[in-house]
Amino acid sequence: MTSEVHAGGALSMHILFHLGFILIAGFFGGIAARKVAFPQIVGYMVAGLLGGVSVVGLTTLQVSGNLDTFIQAVLAIIGFTIGGELNFQTLRRIGKGVFWIVILQAVGAFVLVAVGVWLVTSNLPLALVLGVIATATDPVATLAVIREYRASGNLTSTLIAVVGIDDAIGVIIYGFAAAAAKEILAAREGASFFTAIKGPVAEIVFSILTGILLGTMTVYLLRKFKKEEEVFVLTLGSILIVAGSSISLHLSLILTSMAYGCTLANLGTVSAKVSFKSIERVATPLFLVFFYVAGAQMQLKSLITLGMVGSVYLIARFGGKYFGSYIGALAAGSPLKIRNWIGMALMPQAGVALGLAIAVQHEFEAFGPEGQHIGSVAVAITIASTFVNELAGPFLTRVALFRAGEAKPIQ
Repeated sequence: MTSEVHAGGALSMHILFHLGFILIAGFFGGIAARKVAFPQIVGYMVAGLLGGVSVVGLTTLQVSGNLDTFIQAVLAIIGFTIGGELNFQTLRRIGKGVFWIVILQAVGAFVLVAVGVWLVTSNLPLALVLGVIATATDPVATLAVIREYRASGNLTSTLIAVVGIDDAIGVIIYGFAAAAAKEILAAREGASFFTAIKGPVAEIVFSILTGILLGTMTVYLLRKFKKEEEVFVLTLGSILIVAGSSISLHLSLILTSMAYGCTLANLGTVSAKVSFKSIERVATPLFLVFFYVAGAQMQLKSLITLGMVGSVYLIARFGGKYFGSYIGALAAGSPLKIRNWIGMALMPQAGVALGLAIAVQHEFEAFGPEGQHIGSVAVAITIASTFVNELAGPFLTRVALFRAGEAKPIQ
C-alpha cells in the first residue's frame, strides 16, 4: 500500500492521516444523520461526498484506491453477516407463505428495474446490476417504524420475516446477474457464446462450494475454543482468508462470503454462533469507512445527468416490490390486508444495496471503460435512490401499518 497520497495536488499526507480524517468526519456525519431521522450510513456517505472529489477534494480517488483491500474486507463481512441470516430452521418455521412473498417481491423488483433500465439505456449489463440492487430492502428502517408505533399482527409478523431474509435472496440473485453481466462484457471482447453461458454458472457454483468448504473447516476449528476473544480473532482471520481465496480464484466475493456465513449459521456450535456477535465489535468503524469512501468517489456531475435512469429505477422498484409481494401473498393465500399493504412497507433501501453497488464497482473495474462506467452509474443511482427511499420508505411503512390496523398512535 502506498504510504503517502496527495490531496488536491498539494500536500502529501500519509494514508493514516486520511484514514483518521475519514473516521472522524464519518462519525459526525452519522450523528447529523441520526438527528434528522436518517440511517447513519447516509451521514457517512454525505460526509464522503463533501470530503471527496466533488467538493473539498481531500479524499481523492488515489486515497480511495489505497483503501481497496480494506473495502474488499468489508464486503466479505457484509456477505458473512447476510449468510448468518439464512438459518434453515428459521426458514422452515416462517412457512411457505412468507417464502412466496420474499421470492416474488425480489424477482418483481429485479425484472421491472432491469427491463425499465434496458429500455431507456439499451445497456443490458447495467440493467442487470441495477435490477439486482433493487431487490435489497433496509430492515433497520422497517423495524424502527414497527417499534416506534408498537405494531403487532399478521402483517407485522410477516413483514419482519420478509425483511429478515430479503437481503440473502438479493445476494443470491446478484451472483447470477453480476456473473451474467460480466460474461456479456467479456463476449463483446471476443469470448465465445458458450463461454458466456458457462461462465456465470461456474462462478456461482465454485463461489458457493468454496464458502461451504471453508465454513465447514471453520466450524470444526471453532469447536475447540470458547472465549469470545479467541472466537473473534479466528472469525475475523477466517473471513479474510475467505475473501482472499475468492479474489485469487476470481469468484464472487460477496456470494462466497455469504455461503461461508450460511455454513457457520447452520452447522455451527455455540462458538460458531458467537462468531456473528463477535464480529459486530469492528462493524461500526469498518462500515463507516466503507460508506464514506463510496460517497467520496461520487461525482455530482454524473449524479445530475442520471435523472431519467434514476426515475425509472425508483418507479420500477416500487412497482416490482408492490405487485411482486401482492402476487406472492395471493399465491400463499395470505389475508387481504397482507396482500394490499405489505408491498408498500418494503420500500426502504440502504446498507446492503450500497454494498452490492460497491461490489459491482470493484468487480467490473477490470472490464475497461464500459465496466467502470457501469460501476460508477450503479453507485450513483444507489446513493441517490437511498436518499429518496430512506425518506419516503418509513413514511410508506407507517401508512401500511396504520391502514392494516396494526399500528398504535404515539401517546
